[in-house]
Amino acid sequence: MSNTLTHAISQLEQLQRDNIIVGVPRSAHHLTMIALVQEYGKTIRPVHGDWLVIPTENARKMHVEHTSQVPGMFRPKGKNVLALKDGSSSNGLKIMFILRKETRIPARPFLRYTYAQHIRLWSRYGALLVRNMMVGKLSVEEVQTLMGRRAVANMKSTIRYFSKPSNASLTRSVKGFNDPLIDNKKLLNSITYFIEKG
Repeated sequence: MSNTLTHAISQLEQLQRDNIIVGVPRSAHHLTMIALVQEYGKTIRPVHGDWLVIPTENARKMHVEHTSQVPGMFRPKGKNVLALKDGSSSNGLKIMFILRKETRIPARPFLRYTYAQHIRLWSRYGALLVRNMMVGKLSVEEVQTLMGRRAVANMKSTIRYFSKPSNASLTRSVKGFNDPLIDNKKLLNSITYFIEKG
């Protein structure tokens, strides 16, 4: 067997042993949790206390993330909100936080969607890259890098344009826009790939 053929077979075997993993880095535990909640959906209930405390647009504008940051806030009788007195508003209140017993985040399966929409294109692109590798134009590492970058770009595109189910009206008002998988872009910007050696 010629050295060229032996080298080509060795490269193919290396490609078969290795895996290209695409998504949120394993070390980013909080973002991994967010990605899984988005992918499969989840009902969120309070861990401490009786209520989930959800900041409103008013809280966001004031850069308030916790109720302890707002002196003078109170819960109006019969309302599931925390508010400040505000003589300029029609009801005399500035709503800072909404109180909920639970909230449901619907599934937004961006990982599965990306895979389903792109697997055929990835297969064709991979075949082209392997052909180039077999004739000496690319190395195994270059094939893996190009495939990884393509998959990352496709997944980021899915996150940018994923629209259904849309954000709830409260979420839209707090965020100021309706983009279900984008808030501060941390999830979007975290998408990467790595090679798992076999």
